[in-house]
Amino acid sequence: MLHHSFSTVEMFKIGWIVCFALACVSARGQKRTDIPYKQFQEIYDRYPENDVRGLPFVQMHIGQAIKDSRPKQLLIAYENAVFFSTGRQDKLRYADSAVAVAHNLKDSSRISRAYLGKGIVYYFSFRRYKSALNEYLKAYDYSGSDRGSYLHHKIRYHLGEVKSYLGHCEEALEHFENCLPYFQKNIAAGNHPNEIYNSTRGYLNTLHQMIVCNQRLRLWARADSLTATAAAAVNRLHGFEQEKGYVYKCLGRSAFRKGNYRSAIALLRTSNRLLARADDFTWTALNDFYIGKSHLHMKQTAKAVACFQKVDSSFIKHRFLLPELRENYELLITHYRKAGRQDRELYYTQQLLKVDAFLAEDFDYVMTRMHKEYDTRTLRADKVRLEKASQTQSRMITLLAVTAALLLLFLVYRYHRARRVHHKYLQLLAKLEALQNKGGTPGTPAGTVGRKYEYRDEITQELLEKLRIFEEKKGFTAKGLTLRKLASKLDTNGTHLSYVINGYKGMNFNTYLKHLRINYITQLLYSDRKYLNYTMDGLAAECGIASRQNFSDHFYEINGLRPREFIEKYRKENRPGV
Repeated sequence: MLHHSFSTVEMFKIGWIVCFALACVSARGQKRTDIPYKQFQEIYDRYPENDVRGLPFVQMHIGQAIKDSRPKQLLIAYENAVFFSTGRQDKLRYADSAVAVAHNLKDSSRISRAYLGKGIVYYFSFRRYKSALNEYLKAYDYSGSDRGSYLHHKIRYHLGEVKSYLGHCEEALEHFENCLPYFQKNIAAGNHPNEIYNSTRGYLNTLHQMIVCNQRLRLWARADSLTATAAAAVNRLHGFEQEKGYVYKCLGRSAFRKGNYRSAIALLRTSNRLLARADDFTWTALNDFYIGKSHLHMKQTAKAVACFQKVDSSFIKHRFLLPELRENYELLITHYRKAGRQDRELYYTQQLLKVDAFLAEDFDYVMTRMHKEYDTRTLRADKVRLEKASQTQSRMITLLAVTAALLLLFLVYRYHRARRVHHKYLQLLAKLEALQNKGGTPGTPAGTVGRKYEYRDEITQELLEKLRIFEEKKGFTAKGLTLRKLASKLDTNGTHLSYVINGYKGMNFNTYLKHLRINYITQLLYSDRKYLNYTMDGLAAECGIASRQNFSDHFYEINGLRPREFIEKYRKENRPGV
C-alpha cells in the first residue's frame, strides 16, 4: 500500500465516504446504496502498513462484501485487514479467513496468494519458520507454471529467505538474483502505483537479503557494493522506514568489520529505532550483538555485556535467535568465567544449550522439508519440461534426482544424529562441571511426598541417614541388589524402604538404583582417564550392572547418549585433567 499524506480535498472525500456509509447503514426500510468498492481501495492506498486507522474501513468493506455475496471483494478486505492489523494473532486470524475465501473461489492464483500471505505472517510476526515454510510450499503448489508473474517471484523470494536462514547462502542467492531484475523492471515500467510500491519493497528487500548472504559468505566487496546501491535507492524514497532500517543495519555491519566501532554503534542504533516500529526483533537482536561487540573492542565491557544480555532477553521473549548469535552466549560465558561468577556462567551455559536445542530442532525440520518438498518438486517440474525435448535426458534427471534424494536422506540422518549426540554431550558435561564446581557427586533427585506420612518422622529420618551412608559407601555397586536385600542390610522392611525411596527420592527402587549406578560410572569416566579404556563389560561390572546391554540402555536412558558416544567425544576433546 502507498503511504501519502492526506490533502484537504482527500480528507473531505474520505469523510464524505464514511458519512455516506453511516447513512446507508442507518436507513431502514429503504433501498440500500452501496459504497463503490474502488473507493475503499483509494482509502487503503493512503495508509501505511500496521496503521490501525485503516481498520474501520476494512470492517465496512467486509460487512458490505458479505451482504452483497462478493467473495472476491471479501478476499481483498481480509488481505487489507492483515496489512493494517498490529496484533500478530489478529493478522493470523484474518490470514486464515483469506485462505478460506480463496478456496471457496476455486482460483489457484488467489489460493496461492492467500497461503503466501499466511506464511509471511508466520515468518515475520511469529518467526515460526516451520509454519511459514508449510504455507510457502502450499503457495508454491497452487502457483502453477507461470514463472513470469509477480506472485511466482514473491514466493521464490520468501523461499530464498528460508534458505538464507538455514545457511544455504549460495542457493538463496540464486533465488534473489532471479527476483531482483524482475522487481527492478516493474518499478521502471510505470504500472499502477500499488504495483510500483510492492515492486519497490520487493527490490529493496531482495537487495537486503543479497547483502546478508554475501556478508555470511564473507564476500565483503560484493556486500559493500550492494549496500551502496541500497543506500542510494532508499535515499531517493519517502517512507519505507523498515527497509531503511535494513540499510542502516548493513552499513553498521560494514563499519564494524572495518574497525569503525563508534560509527557502527551510531548506525546500528539508528537501524534499531527504525526497525522497532515494525517490531522486527530478529534484526534488532543482531544489531544489539554488534553494538555489544563494538563496545567490547572499545574496552567498554559493562556496556558490551548489557547489549549481550538484551540479546538473551529477546531469545527468552520470542523463542527465536539467528544462528550467528550463538557467539553472544560464548562471549557471556567467557566474561563471567573470567569474573569468577560461576552462577552466571552456569546460567548462560544453560541458555546456550537451549539455543542449540532450538536451532537443532528448527534446522532439522526446515532443512528436511525444504529439500523434500520444494527442491524435489522443482526437479520434477524440470523433468516434465525436459521430457518434451529428450526422453534420454529425462531418464538422466530421474536417476540424478533419486540419487540426490537418497544422499540427502543419508546426510539428514547423520546431521540429526550428530546434533542430538552433541547436544546431549554438552548437557551432560555442563551437569558434571557444575557438580565438580560445587564439590559434590551425582546422586538422585529429591522427591516430594504428596500424601500424609504413615511413619514417624524420626524413623524416616533415621532411614534416610542410612541411605545417605549407603550411597556414600557405594553400596549400590553390589551385584544382585534387591529391595528385600537392601532393606535387610538397613534393618528395616521392604515396605518402609520403598515408601521412603518413592517419597524422598521421587522414584521407585529400581529407578533409584539405576540412577545411582549410572551417575557413579559417569563421574568416574569424567574424572579418571583409566576408565575410558574399560570395556563395556568392565564398566557394567564396576557399577554393579549385570550385563553390558542393560548398562548401555540405562546409560542412554539417564544421559541421553550411549556410553561409547560419550567416551569417543570425551577422548577427542582431550580435556585437561582427564
